[in-house]
Amino acid sequence: MSNVLLFNESIPDIGYYVRTTTAGKELEMVKRYVEYITSHYKRLKQKNAAIFIEPQLESRYPDIVIAEYYDKRCADTTSGISLENWNDGRFKITSSDLKILYYLQSNSGRTKKEISNVLGFPEEEVDTSLEHLNSCGLIMQSSIAKNKVRKVHLDKYCTITNLIAIEAKIDKWGEAIRQAENNRWFASESYILMNKTSISETNYNKCQRLGLGIILVNGKIEKHLKGDRRKFPISYGSLLFNEWIHKAIYLEEGVVLLK
Repeated sequence: MSNVLLFNESIPDIGYYVRTTTAGKELEMVKRYVEYITSHYKRLKQKNAAIFIEPQLESRYPDIVIAEYYDKRCADTTSGISLENWNDGRFKITSSDLKILYYLQSNSGRTKKEISNVLGFPEEEVDTSLEHLNSCGLIMQSSIAKNKVRKVHLDKYCTITNLIAIEAKIDKWGEAIRQAENNRWFASESYILMNKTSISETNYNKCQRLGLGIILVNGKIEKHLKGDRRKFPISYGSLLFNEWIHKAIYLEEGVVLLK
């Protein structure tokens, strides 16, 4: 039994794609850190992790993303995820659906018109998306007041509790900080993984001000600065990882159970 999943290749059946990795020092550093963090999660009880290597998120490819998830109700299963209430309609969920779902998660009790005005989607598109989300059990539409749309509790469909993005660089602090800051649009924690033995006061202070964490890899792996942790989900991009995990486990393909 393993509590760690590795997504290291594209899985078209679930809409998951990765960038082709390039051999070199940066990739070796990424592999070393993945081995290190895998060993860490294997020692934890009642906690699971899915590790994604260079997943495609819109036009971005973060180097490593770690999704931590719990499910005490099914701790004896291989994946740690219960699929009792799985709905096949979730295989057809689009980015627009997830944007609306995230908006409702943060703003329950909204009308279709309000959703359309805030997100900029045509009302017809909103209506179609809401019907789909409702049929999947991801939102609630009252039969009496169908115009009002309410959220369901996040833990009814999402098992992720923390989403950690890690940007790996051999050097180039400026570029690493910029990319790690960009990763905060979907990650509840964002880190820089750097092949260095020390950090300048300027870079340390800048990362601290931006809420970014720092992990140094040179001889040994050490976390020198903890990143700020925000409440999950951060955006619709956060919810994409939840769907990828559940779909891959449901299909039993494309992921590696790390033993």
